Amino acid sequence: MATPTVHVLHGIQTPTQFYGQVESSTPSPQLQELLATAGNYTQPLFLGVRGAQPQVSFRTPQLATLLAEAGLFGADLTAGNVDVYYRKAVNRGTLIAAATTSHTRLRIAKAMMYLRQISAGHQREAIGDATILATYDGTNAPIVPAGSLALAGTATSAEHFCLGPVSINGSAIDGIDDCTIDLQPTLRTRGDASQPYPTFNGVRSIAPVITLRGAALEPWVNYGLNGIALSALIVYLRKVNTDVGSGNMYVLDATAQHIKFTAANGIVHVPQASGGDGSDATTEVKILLRSADSSTACMTVATASAIT
Repeated sequence: MATPTVHVLHGIQTPTQFYGQVESSTPSPQLQELLATAGNYTQPLFLGVRGAQPQVSFRTPQLATLLAEAGLFGADLTAGNVDVYYRKAVNRGTLIAAATTSHTRLRIAKAMMYLRQISAGHQREAIGDATILATYDGTNAPIVPAGSLALAGTATSAEHFCLGPVSINGSAIDGIDDCTIDLQPTLRTRGDASQPYPTFNGVRSIAPVITLRGAALEPWVNYGLNGIALSALIVYLRKVNTDVGSGNMYVLDATAQHIKFTAANGIVHVPQASGGDGSDATTEVKILLRSADSSTACMTVATASAIT
């Protein structure tokens, strides 16, 4: 028996950006099956598909690029195609040259992209989870595969971040091991006349929640059982330096290459702490955000910030 062809993910090309730093990617048609029985028969007598919601989910450390393109509320990518490229591997070798017409592409002509969450930690790389939704144009399949193509986009690896300083209401929070920024997006997806795919995709709302976990127990004292009002939140993602530039593991604080999240309204509380015999106690701090008014975002993001 022959070994099947083997491909590796090359990257994701949007109309303006190339994501070569992709930890994982999952294209999926998201089929909605229709299964039916009759007369109390013990097995299905009918199988069909009611519809599908094609999408591509991916995880990337390329956060400055992702945040600049998707923002908090998603991005319309219909200015051009969105292409997911797979590079063919060589039996008894490495990879076939990018310019060789041997590779595979998944193309989305009408797409939107939104960010779900970011996770980071102390000396742990920050990763963003994003999804690309495909929209039906009424004629063509939302995701079109094609083979025997050359690759587009040049892979780079220049964006790597770890968790930086965090402050709540002007006070630095020490000892944080993990931080999750969850936008909690809800989607607006609609179709018409039992067409097979959605003809409308959008973000209905976000309700950001930031969760911190660490060894400090002071939050119990500082925030009490019922929590306190948030007046100022700052979360930095610290950029890792290439080749330990000038002897510095991380880009200098004064250099505007870090990522900064800020918020000014919400609630800070401690949902729980954990620990046991022989293990350190861990406290979880949850920060729920709200907007000050209908014209102000509940959180702002700067993708080229100094750490102050």
